Amino acid sequence: MSNQVGESHSNAELSAAIGAAAAQAVLGGHRGTYPAVIPGWTKVHTFFTVLWPVLAIWAVVAGNPSYAVIPMLLLVGMGGLYLRIGAVARRNRTRRIDLYDAGLTVASDGQVRVARFDSTSVLQNIVRHYRNGVYRGTSYQYTVTDLHGRPLKLDGGTYVNPRAWGEAIQQAVTSAQLPLATRALTAGHRLQFGDVWMTAQEVGAGRKSVPWQQIDEVSVDKGAIVLAVAGKLMPLTAKMVKDIPNHIVFLALADQLRAAHPGR
Repeated sequence: MSNQVGESHSNAELSAAIGAAAAQAVLGGHRGTYPAVIPGWTKVHTFFTVLWPVLAIWAVVAGNPSYAVIPMLLLVGMGGLYLRIGAVARRNRTRRIDLYDAGLTVASDGQVRVARFDSTSVLQNIVRHYRNGVYRGTSYQYTVTDLHGRPLKLDGGTYVNPRAWGEAIQQAVTSAQLPLATRALTAGHRLQFGDVWMTAQEVGAGRKSVPWQQIDEVSVDKGAIVLAVAGKLMPLTAKMVKDIPNHIVFLALADQLRAAHPGR
């Protein structure tokens, strides 16, 4: 589901379009809004008001006409950056994530798209960045499927407070889908999580499988899902967690099934 939203819409009109899309998808009560980050002008403004005049005076005092090219080139480059920041700021004013009891809406690129927690799949990629051993920050990226099964990317660099909305989405998806998945396993179904699968008796990837009673623990180690079998860690699949949809639901189910099949 997607509703068209013109870039010229006011905040009230945008909110109305989002509310209409949420109501149509029966998303329930509103939990919170996470707008897009509006890029700052500080560095560009500092250049124009302080640094560029200094460079221009230096070029004149130096008495070499060729030196004048330097501040002129910088002026052109910074002017282009100034325009680009303005364009991003205008576009981001109509971008936001809204969370509801039963799903979420994403306003972006002139559309409002919708995902429900009981049917969406979530890919999560959280990376802690270091430089020379010094922590430099964490990047967040999520991909959810909308009501039509199309991927919808949510970048932590675009929307404010990604840790909060990312955790909220994962918790809501797990709460909505875990009971459904548990009933499906009890009924004898096999559940697929990308190239990883599970039944009430075993877990596997491709043709490789391990009975639950042989597994001591299922966990994430260095970005991969690993099984602890007879005191040894073995990777379940070569795929990383970031490539496994709804891996939080998978891990919750694994804990339940492992507890239901204690080792001998």
